[in-house]
Amino acid sequence: MTNHQLKLRRAIPQDSLDVAKVHVASWQTAYRGIVPDPFLDTLSIEERAARYNFELHGQENPNTWIATVSNSVIGFVTFSRTRDLDLASMGETQALYIAPATWRRGIGTMLLDLAEKEMAGWGLKSAALWVFASNHRARSFYESRGWTADGTLNYLEIQGRSLPEVRYRKTIA
Repeated sequence: MTNHQLKLRRAIPQDSLDVAKVHVASWQTAYRGIVPDPFLDTLSIEERAARYNFELHGQENPNTWIATVSNSVIGFVTFSRTRDLDLASMGETQALYIAPATWRRGIGTMLLDLAEKEMAGWGLKSAALWVFASNHRARSFYESRGWTADGTLNYLEIQGRSLPEVRYRKTIA
Protein backbone atom coordinates (compact mmCIF):
# COMPACT_ATOMS: atom_id res chain seq x y z
CA MET A 1 0.00 0.00 0.00
CA THR A 2 1.29 3.43 -0.90
CA ASN A 3 0.07 6.66 0.62
CA HIS A 4 -1.33 7.90 -2.71
CA GLN A 5 -3.81 5.00 -2.59
CA LEU A 6 -4.97 5.97 0.89
CA LYS A 7 -7.96 8.29 1.12
CA LEU A 8 -9.41 9.93 4.22
CA ARG A 9 -13.03 11.05 4.13
CA ARG A 10 -16.05 11.58 6.32
CA ALA A 11 -18.07 8.39 6.88
CA ILE A 12 -21.50 8.19 5.26
CA PRO A 13 -24.40 5.88 6.20
CA GLN A 14 -23.44 3.39 3.48
CA ASP A 15 -20.10 2.85 5.28
CA SER A 16 -21.70 1.45 8.45
CA LEU A 17 -21.16 -2.24 7.72
CA ASP A 18 -17.55 -1.76 6.57
CA VAL A 19 -16.72 0.40 9.60
CA ALA A 20 -18.29 -2.25 11.85
CA LYS A 21 -16.12 -4.95 10.27
CA VAL A 22 -13.00 -2.96 11.15
CA HIS A 23 -14.35 -2.23 14.64
CA VAL A 24 -15.11 -5.87 15.44
CA ALA A 25 -11.87 -7.23 13.93
CA SER A 26 -9.86 -4.67 15.90
CA TRP A 27 -11.59 -5.54 19.16
CA GLN A 28 -11.17 -9.28 18.56
CA THR A 29 -7.45 -8.86 17.87
CA ALA A 30 -6.31 -5.99 20.10
CA TYR A 31 -8.37 -6.85 23.16
CA ARG A 32 -7.70 -10.60 23.28
CA GLY A 33 -6.41 -11.20 26.80
CA ILE A 34 -7.86 -7.88 28.00
CA VAL A 35 -11.61 -8.34 27.40
CA PRO A 36 -13.18 -11.76 28.14
CA ASP A 37 -12.92 -14.06 25.11
CA PRO A 38 -16.61 -15.09 25.17
CA PHE A 39 -17.56 -11.43 24.77
CA LEU A 40 -15.12 -10.91 21.89
CA ASP A 41 -16.21 -14.12 20.19
CA THR A 42 -19.85 -13.03 20.10
CA LEU A 43 -19.37 -9.47 18.79
CA SER A 44 -21.76 -8.88 15.91
CA ILE A 45 -20.84 -6.79 12.89
CA GLU A 46 -24.52 -6.18 12.14
CA GLU A 47 -25.32 -5.06 15.71
CA ARG A 48 -22.30 -2.76 15.74
CA ALA A 49 -23.27 -1.25 12.35
CA ALA A 50 -26.79 -0.53 13.62
CA ARG A 51 -25.34 1.73 16.36
CA TYR A 52 -23.69 4.18 13.98
CA ASN A 53 -25.24 7.42 12.83
CA PHE A 54 -22.99 9.00 10.24
CA GLU A 55 -25.53 11.65 9.25
CA LEU A 56 -25.01 13.99 12.23
CA HIS A 57 -21.97 16.26 12.35
CA GLY A 58 -20.66 19.09 14.50
CA GLN A 59 -19.03 19.40 17.88
CA GLU A 60 -21.89 17.91 19.88
CA ASN A 61 -22.22 14.77 17.73
CA PRO A 62 -19.77 11.96 17.01
CA ASN A 63 -17.85 12.73 13.81
CA THR A 64 -16.43 9.68 12.06
CA TRP A 65 -13.79 9.79 9.36
CA ILE A 66 -12.57 6.69 7.55
CA ALA A 67 -9.37 5.61 5.82
CA THR A 68 -9.89 3.69 2.59
CA VAL A 69 -7.66 1.93 0.10
CA SER A 70 -9.29 1.01 -3.22
CA ASN A 71 -12.66 1.94 -1.66
CA SER A 72 -12.17 -0.59 1.19
CA VAL A 73 -12.43 0.77 4.74
CA ILE A 74 -9.24 0.00 6.66
CA GLY A 75 -9.63 2.32 9.65
CA PHE A 76 -11.69 5.00 11.32
CA VAL A 77 -11.64 7.67 13.98
CA THR A 78 -14.62 9.09 15.86
CA PHE A 79 -14.40 12.37 17.78
CA SER A 80 -16.60 15.09 19.32
CA ARG A 81 -16.71 17.41 22.29
CA THR A 82 -15.83 15.39 25.37
CA ARG A 83 -18.50 13.40 27.16
CA ASP A 84 -16.60 13.86 30.46
CA LEU A 85 -18.37 16.42 32.63
CA ASP A 86 -15.13 17.57 34.26
CA LEU A 87 -13.63 18.45 30.85
CA ALA A 88 -16.54 20.32 29.27
CA SER A 89 -14.42 22.61 27.10
CA MET A 90 -12.34 19.83 25.52
CA GLY A 91 -12.61 17.48 22.57
CA GLU A 92 -12.58 13.69 22.77
CA THR A 93 -11.28 11.00 20.49
CA GLN A 94 -13.98 8.40 21.14
CA ALA A 95 -12.66 5.64 18.89
CA LEU A 96 -9.62 4.92 16.74
CA TYR A 97 -9.53 1.50 15.12
CA ILE A 98 -7.47 0.16 12.25
CA ALA A 99 -7.91 -3.16 10.43
CA PRO A 100 -5.35 -5.49 12.08
CA ALA A 101 -3.79 -6.45 8.73
CA THR A 102 -2.84 -2.79 8.23
CA TRP A 103 -1.46 -1.98 11.68
CA ARG A 104 1.85 -0.09 11.97
CA ARG A 105 1.57 1.57 8.55
CA GLY A 106 0.84 5.10 9.75
CA ILE A 107 -2.93 4.96 9.26
CA GLY A 108 -3.72 5.47 12.94
CA THR A 109 -1.38 8.45 13.05
CA MET A 110 -3.06 10.05 10.03
CA LEU A 111 -6.55 9.55 11.46
CA LEU A 112 -5.56 10.80 14.92
CA ASP A 113 -3.88 13.86 13.39
CA LEU A 114 -7.05 14.56 11.40
CA ALA A 115 -9.22 14.33 14.53
CA GLU A 116 -6.91 16.66 16.45
CA LYS A 117 -6.95 19.23 13.62
CA GLU A 118 -10.74 19.07 13.28
CA MET A 119 -11.25 19.56 17.04
CA ALA A 120 -8.73 22.42 17.09
CA GLY A 121 -10.69 23.94 14.20
CA TRP A 122 -13.72 24.03 16.50
CA GLY A 123 -11.70 26.29 18.81
CA LEU A 124 -10.90 23.54 21.33
CA LYS A 125 -7.47 23.72 22.94
CA SER A 126 -7.24 20.20 24.38
CA ALA A 127 -8.65 16.73 23.88
CA ALA A 128 -9.03 13.53 25.87
CA LEU A 129 -9.41 9.85 25.13
CA TRP A 130 -9.84 6.62 27.08
CA VAL A 131 -7.80 3.44 26.67
CA PHE A 132 -7.83 0.12 28.52
CA ALA A 133 -5.09 0.28 31.17
CA SER A 134 -3.66 -3.06 30.03
CA ASN A 135 -3.66 -2.14 26.31
CA HIS A 136 0.05 -1.41 26.23
CA ARG A 137 0.24 -1.22 22.43
CA ALA A 138 -2.35 1.56 22.28
CA ARG A 139 -0.92 3.38 25.28
CA SER A 140 2.54 3.41 23.69
CA PHE A 141 1.04 4.69 20.44
CA TYR A 142 -0.79 7.57 22.14
CA GLU A 143 2.22 8.46 24.27
CA SER A 144 4.40 8.57 21.15
CA ARG A 145 1.89 11.08 19.71
CA GLY A 146 2.16 13.41 22.72
CA TRP A 147 -0.80 12.19 24.79
CA THR A 148 -0.28 11.82 28.56
CA ALA A 149 -2.25 9.89 31.16
CA ASP A 150 -3.92 12.34 33.55
CA GLY A 151 -4.44 9.91 36.44
CA THR A 152 -8.20 9.52 35.94
CA LEU A 153 -9.57 5.98 35.84
CA ASN A 154 -12.89 4.61 34.68
CA TYR A 155 -14.10 1.02 34.94
CA LEU A 156 -15.92 -0.67 32.10
CA GLU A 157 -17.99 -3.68 33.16
CA ILE A 158 -17.91 -6.52 30.62
CA GLN A 159 -19.30 -9.96 31.50
CA GLY A 160 -18.77 -9.50 35.21
CA ARG A 161 -15.24 -8.15 34.88
CA SER A 162 -14.33 -4.61 35.83
CA LEU A 163 -11.82 -3.42 33.24
CA PRO A 164 -9.89 -0.24 34.09
CA GLU A 165 -9.55 2.49 31.49
CA VAL A 166 -7.01 5.32 31.73
CA ARG A 167 -7.80 8.81 30.49
CA TYR A 168 -5.23 10.55 28.31
CA ARG A 169 -5.10 14.24 27.44
CA LYS A 170 -3.29 16.38 24.92
CA THR A 171 -3.04 20.05 24.01
CA ILE A 172 -4.14 20.25 20.37
CA ALA A 173 -4.04 24.01 19.70
